[in-house]
Amino acid sequence: MDRRRKNPRIFNILLAILCIVVFAGFAAFLLWNRQDVAQETARLQELAQEQQMEERADRQNQTDAAASENEESADGVSETEGGDESLTDDEAGTTASGDGGSGAGDTAEADDGSGETASEEASEESGSAGAEETAEAQTASMGISCWGDEFYEPEAAEQYSYRAVLQRILDENGYDLTVANKTLEGAGTLSMMKMAGVPQEDLDAYIAQHEASGGNLAVTETGIRDLTEEETDRWERDYIPVLMMGYYGGWNNDIQELIEQQQKILDTFGVNKENFIIAGIPPLDKTVGTSEYDAAMEGAWGEHYVSTAQTSRYALSSKEGQEEIAQAIYEKLLELNYIGAPQNTEAEGQQAAAETEGQSAEETETQTAGEAGTEGNTENESAAA
Repeated sequence: MDRRRKNPRIFNILLAILCIVVFAGFAAFLLWNRQDVAQETARLQELAQEQQMEERADRQNQTDAAASENEESADGVSETEGGDESLTDDEAGTTASGDGGSGAGDTAEADDGSGETASEEASEESGSAGAEETAEAQTASMGISCWGDEFYEPEAAEQYSYRAVLQRILDENGYDLTVANKTLEGAGTLSMMKMAGVPQEDLDAYIAQHEASGGNLAVTETGIRDLTEEETDRWERDYIPVLMMGYYGGWNNDIQELIEQQQKILDTFGVNKENFIIAGIPPLDKTVGTSEYDAAMEGAWGEHYVSTAQTSRYALSSKEGQEEIAQAIYEKLLELNYIGAPQNTEAEGQQAAAETEGQSAEETETQTAGEAGTEGNTENESAAA
């Protein structure tokens, strides 16, 4: 009886020890995996910095060459302007010697006044039409949703990222549109699809394909980040989608797979899923060339595509580079008529009013001077009579 009682106790002890060992091994695996992910992310960021330095040096060389060409062009233009000025002086002298009566001048001024009035009326009509178009566009969509890669830490991103610059451009042009931040810093496209709500079955299929391809895969090709509820919340589902993704991988260096992944994210949007913009960024590891990348993207997305390589003269993650990307996206929004015509801001309205007042004052002075000249001529004629 004692032996039977001892055997279950020993068995339970051994089972407990085994469970502890398994649990400790699992914890060690999780710790190792987290460290591996951190190391891979640091490696990718280091590669990005090196590439940015190379791109910045190339841009600087191009800028210096362009400045040299501009200086040579400016010298030629100044010589041409010198000749034009002498011709203008001769023409001015001829005009002064052949000056006609004051009646013709008054008539011309009257014509100018009527022309300016018609121009102002046309401007007001076009402004009203533009405001109506903008109101209709904003009724359909009240924001822009920026998805994909982020190159700055959160604090710096709120000031320098392309989406922050795009928000300022929209505000300055009178748009009441919100730019939503759905970007991830240093993440792969698998994590972005997860955040968008692409089914897990699709993600598992991509991971299996990447693992089957073999080789030393980056963590972004098989790993998916842990995402918060705030990150996976799709409150901006009806906004206009702007996708700029793939810089850190996740698409197995296959452009067609990246295009397929972009479409899967677009499919998660609502009423504006057809009103989208794709901003292309070739991969960090340069496994796909810029020309090949742009050709495939333009073939797939057509007029919806913006090439960051063609629109930006600076390094992609630099302040200047992000500003140029934001400007290119804004111009594409206008080109595709997603947001309607820009509206004048309050400052622009005040400037226009000041210019109108100045023109009115000049017209009044000119008219007064003309009337005084006419009265003087009448008095001289009376005296001669």
